[in-house]
Amino acid sequence: MPNNYNLACAIYRHHLDTPDAVAVACQGRSLNYGELAERASRLASSSLSGFLGKPCQMGFTLKN
Repeated sequence: MPNNYNLACAIYRHHLDTPDAVAVACQGRSLNYGELAERASRLASSSLSGFLGKPCQMGFTLKN
């Protein structure tokens, strides 16, 4: 496994192989890997586009 392989890479690859498999489920609601990838892409595009005009890392805290 490459040194730069991380959870995000694993989720992305899994979404390519099985986009209809359930990725996240909570309180009767669920998202499949295809839906999760689409939402993550939209979030990344809207959050990071134009942020200081250069690439950066950003983290999010999720309430469980």
